[in-house]
Order: sequence, then structure tokens, then C-alpha cells
Amino acid sequence: MATNTKIKEFIIDDHNVINGLFTYSGALPVTAGTVLAPVGSGYRLDESDLQTLAFTSTASFSNTVSTRWGPVPQVQNAGSGDAVLGLLRYDVRETDENGQRYQFYPQKWAENQWTASGQGVSILNKGFVFISGAAGTITAGAYGYASGAGQLIGSAVGTISAAEQSRVGKFWGGVANQGAGKGFALFQIDPK
Repeated sequence: MATNTKIKEFIIDDHNVINGLFTYSGALPVTAGTVLAPVGSGYRLDESDLQTLAFTSTASFSNTVSTRWGPVPQVQNAGSGDAVLGLLRYDVRETDENGQRYQFYPQKWAENQWTASGQGVSILNKGFVFISGAAGTITAGAYGYASGAGQLIGSAVGTISAAEQSRVGKFWGGVANQGAGKGFALFQIDPK
């Protein structure tokens, strides 16, 4: 899981956002700004566009069925060498800070821009964001790569990684005066 990665959207066109085609596969919670790659063969369209998901609950009740549905294709944290799809737009979690599930407080989840596990996630595929928590060399012109476990890492200016397909985009400035990993840097999302 990418640690302490946060994004603030700057210039995002809705045409460059992938909404609801994939669900997140991995340990929860996961934060916005995590670098994502498709699981297995990626997106596929077949007759069963939705899958049945188990409803986990602390209590079971007789004669009740609590079925949830979600998209079949999944994304996971991108590692070095993975084909990058984009950055996770909103946090994905199972419960809120009080242990309550999405079904009971959907308005709170919408206000906090959280996605419940099993729901289709929103993925930023192009655009400019302010991002914090990236590791490595964060300077103007440095490329950002998936370094494993979904974390974004900056490379020195002019350095091209052997794993070109794991390139996520380019930094257009260093981290603000708050030091590496704490402030925000301008990042252009443009996966290769």
C-alpha cells in the first residue's frame, strides 16, 4: 500500500477519468494517489458484467440475503514493470473511522470522497494533480514511476527506467518548502 500518498486535483478533464470499470483488489484501506495496474488479463467484456460479492457483517440474521454486486475486472497496486493504468482518485475502504459500513451512511462516504470495497473505482488517467508522499528525486522534469506496492517514485531528470511501461507521468516542480514527502509537488499524469 502506498503510504501517506495524497492528491489534490488541479486540472482534470472528466474524459480522462475511468469511472466504475474496475474494482480494487488488495489490502484495505488504500489511499488516493496509489498507482494502479490491471489484474491478470485486464478489462474484459463478457455476459456477466457484474459479480456477486459477499456481505461481511458482524452479525448474521436468519432468513436474510444481503447481496452486493460489483464489476468483474480488477486493478491492484502497480509494481515496477507493470503496465500502469493511472492513479486512484478516491480512498477505498471497508468501513469509516467508526467501523460503520457504506450502506448505513452513503452521504458521509460521498462527502469524504471514499469508495466502498467492491464498488467500481475512479482512476485518473491524465491531467495535473498536486501530489505528496512520492519517494525519490522530485524535481522539475523528473519522471514518476510505479516503484512497487502502488507507490510513486521520482527519478533524476533525464533518467529513463528500463521498465518504461511503469512510467506514470512527469513532475513539474519540486516539493513545496515542507520537505520531501510532506509537501505537494505538481505532477502530470500521462502513463505510457
